Amino acid sequence: MSFFSRYTTQKYIVINPRSHSIKTAIFEKSTTGVVPVNIQTTTTKLTQASRDSQMFGSLHELITPLLKEKTAKKIVIGVASNIAETSLQEWKIDSLHLRESLTAARIQEYFQQSFNEHRDGNHAFLGYPVSIDINGYAVNANSLGSHDASTIKEITLRTVMMRFSDETGAAFRDLRKVFSGISIEFIPLPAVVAEVMSTSCGISDGILIDVGGSHTAMMFIHQKTLKQVASFSLGADRFSHRIIKTRGGKFVEAQDLARQYSQGLMSKEEQEKLSHVFSEEAALWKKAFIHALEIFYPIAPLPRDIYIYGGGSYIPEVRSALWTSDVLKSFSSYESLNIHIIQAPQIFNNDPLQGLIKGPEDVSLASLMYYSLNHVPLF
Repeated sequence: MSFFSRYTTQKYIVINPRSHSIKTAIFEKSTTGVVPVNIQTTTTKLTQASRDSQMFGSLHELITPLLKEKTAKKIVIGVASNIAETSLQEWKIDSLHLRESLTAARIQEYFQQSFNEHRDGNHAFLGYPVSIDINGYAVNANSLGSHDASTIKEITLRTVMMRFSDETGAAFRDLRKVFSGISIEFIPLPAVVAEVMSTSCGISDGILIDVGGSHTAMMFIHQKTLKQVASFSLGADRFSHRIIKTRGGKFVEAQDLARQYSQGLMSKEEQEKLSHVFSEEAALWKKAFIHALEIFYPIAPLPRDIYIYGGGSYIPEVRSALWTSDVLKSFSSYESLNIHIIQAPQIFNNDPLQGLIKGPEDVSLASLMYYSLNHVPLF
């Protein structure tokens, strides 16, 4: 040990690729509380040509200078449902012949075996375990040793699986190779947000809705556990495209108009003109949302509380679509829903981190930050 060694503060880096941009946060862990310190955030705009499969190229360009300038403890990259096909799977393991003591290491072996069985070798997959059930009851991995192996009939691993397209999968693997010496964790964003909403915001039962640019992602939380995910390819972009269809102009201009409308930054006359256009598009969004609820219905009674976030949550017609009485009529006895707009500062005890995280649009980034600092692996 050198008496003259220089202490270097380790940095945490989280990256949140979205439909139109990549948001990055660099920060340190506080020694006195849960709120991160010395935070820097950047937003890298994506052109139409750099989205989707080419997004990993943009990530490469973004990560390289970060590694040169910062001493990173680890980098966490959230993978959203619009980047890879996402599902939540239940892997059941027959343990009738289990003789040895059940440990976290053994569960990890089961997970790897099941992952290899459920993946397609021709595509890139990302698997993330969210819960362990023994004989139908959720358990903590730390308490596995207390279970009598002879009484265990079945182990269920609930796992978020993401399947990448050929092109995106190749870029995904290349990115891993280039930064093979760096601790980079690719994590399903729906799993991160669901975990953080349960632990930090205290949500026990609810449906989370992330209204992004090109996509809407839904997560069903029951008894503080992610039970199912769903998504559909309708987001805030559709409202901008509807403006172009009715008025013409460029997409960037339509985006700006949609933003002004959603945040009440235009004249009442102009708002009334766009209201009809937005109402028509919201009806399509609502139809897709109700259809997506069908995958949640068989799992458990649907909750009354809906938590909405993402840039599209600003659109009044989207919120109004959820307030109508017919949304749950086929799935629940509730006549109406309780709609909650999640604000990013809620994740850190309502601390806006010096204004660096603001409203619903920063929930995913803030969730990645919280996860990076506080997550305890399942096993």
